[in-house]
Amino acid sequence: MLLEKIEFGLMLNYFHELQTIFSDLIQKYQIILPIQSEEGGDLEIITGNSKPIRHERNRLTNRFTGRSDLIGHSLNGPKTPEKNCLLPPPSKFRPGHENKPIYTLVLDMDETLIHFEEVAGKGRFFVRPYAEKFLKEMSELYEIIVFTAGVQDYADKVLDILDPYKYINHRLYRHHITLKPSLTGIVKDLSRLGRDLKKTIIIDNAPENFRLQEDNGIEILSWYNDPYDTELLQLMPFLTELVLNQVEDVTVSIKKLKERKRRKRY
Repeated sequence: MLLEKIEFGLMLNYFHELQTIFSDLIQKYQIILPIQSEEGGDLEIITGNSKPIRHERNRLTNRFTGRSDLIGHSLNGPKTPEKNCLLPPPSKFRPGHENKPIYTLVLDMDETLIHFEEVAGKGRFFVRPYAEKFLKEMSELYEIIVFTAGVQDYADKVLDILDPYKYINHRLYRHHITLKPSLTGIVKDLSRLGRDLKKTIIIDNAPENFRLQEDNGIEILSWYNDPYDTELLQLMPFLTELVLNQVEDVTVSIKKLKERKRRKRY
């Protein structure tokens, strides 16, 4: 009996040690585990300084999975073949502007347009200041694509609320992200969109996400809850000017923008 107690005590110690190691790994490598609430709850949407708007939800799943082997796979379907284009063919011209070629704006979601939190089994997201204005006005100039690292179930619930007027033309999710053996982490490969890269821009708070097309990317500050943030508002004149001036290659203008930001920083 004494021997059994000792063995049980050793197993408990071993289990606690494993918990500690695992917890340290989560903190160090920012592993985010799947979370699913078994019961229904409320999804709170918070815009600026306004009171939370509640929206009923059904088992809102978490936005990410820490398993790298799921990158490039749908959690709700088969893997998307690398050779296939992720989107249907684009319109050659914007409706109502038949003589002007279409420009494409790719937007990240988390920490770019919104910030999501899950507390005590309830999910809520905060809307970045000027996000609605940004989507509305940019939709008049660009084909808008949201490309998120979140899973589809989570992203659709958020975007259905964030974008009731359907300013966003296409949505891409976790299972559309590219995994290459030579790269670590996630990559949003713009070459798979089937769009003219000279007229395609991506805005993301994580520049490593667009490392395959760095010249097409604009890094935006990560947003969590600052009600006075104006990052989206500040980008609007630049993005508007590109289309109004019918810029032949957006990468040239983006390089100049980055250079101005570097000079301003130093």
